[in-house]
Amino acid sequence: MSSAWIYQDFKQAKKHGADKASWYVGWIDPEGRRRCKSCGPGLEGRRNAEKLRRKVEAQLTTGTYQGEANALWKDFRREWQEKIAPGMGYGTRELTINALSHFERLVNPIKTHFIAARHVDHYIAKRRTERGRRRGSVVSPATVNKELRHIRAALNIAKDWGYLPIVPRFRMLREPGRLPRYVTGDHFAAIYAARSPDDIPNVTPADWWRALLVVAYMTGWRIDVA
Repeated sequence: MSSAWIYQDFKQAKKHGADKASWYVGWIDPEGRRRCKSCGPGLEGRRNAEKLRRKVEAQLTTGTYQGEANALWKDFRREWQEKIAPGMGYGTRELTINALSHFERLVNPIKTHFIAARHVDHYIAKRRTERGRRRGSVVSPATVNKELRHIRAALNIAKDWGYLPIVPRFRMLREPGRLPRYVTGDHFAAIYAARSPDDIPNVTPADWWRALLVVAYMTGWRIDVA
């Protein structure tokens, strides 16, 4: 059965006395690592330690233990740099580091556990108004979306490691699209310039084809509609 316990450090109690020595809560986390937390000295410290002991024990028993809830963003960033970044391709690694640095600069996350959708939305709102590469431009939606994909990949790892309970929703920006062109301008000009020796009463084949091609090209109609 999962359990937690309260105790005082023997050396502290001997040096400062039992009344002034801090009370601790100790437990073994789901990964088998020994954990402890100080709750302060005296009767109040003991009461706080007992409350924390019951809380931790309940989490361990029910499987809801959140051991990394107090872990700082810089702790996750350091572990990611040590364990994940070296195994990535150079280009992907640099893009991810750059995206995480922008996220850190604009959002200033403190504890990884509490990163939520509002932090992502805040990042998008700030980043999309920053200066772009060209003079007088701003960062393009495509660039912001690319950075968001790298940030989301990193936060997926944070969730796998227990730093983050759930990966927040990412609202990608709409990128301006281009209308599909099935015939290039040069190819259309070549078709338009084609000649036919056959004669049709009142309408030459060339004029007929030109009219059909212009209507189809300008309207996008299917051939059976045109």
